[in-house]
Amino acid sequence: MLEYSKIILKKVSFDRHLFLKELRKSLGILSINEVLSLRSWSKSTFPNYAFLIQNECNKHISSYSLVG
Repeated sequence: MLEYSKIILKKVSFDRHLFLKELRKSLGILSINEVLSLRSWSKSTFPNYAFLIQNECNKHISSYSLVG
């Protein structure tokens, strides 16, 4: 699912709102290790969205540690 998420994020990177929507969907289906990989890859691939990516991933990781 990680590779699929990367493909989708590349395709929607032209639109910030759509990118955020797809990023959130990806975070919901990935394991914690995949989220960490996606965060690293995304920040280097989409530097304009780095702050957004960091915030969303951190929210997801903190909620995962509370639930998991």
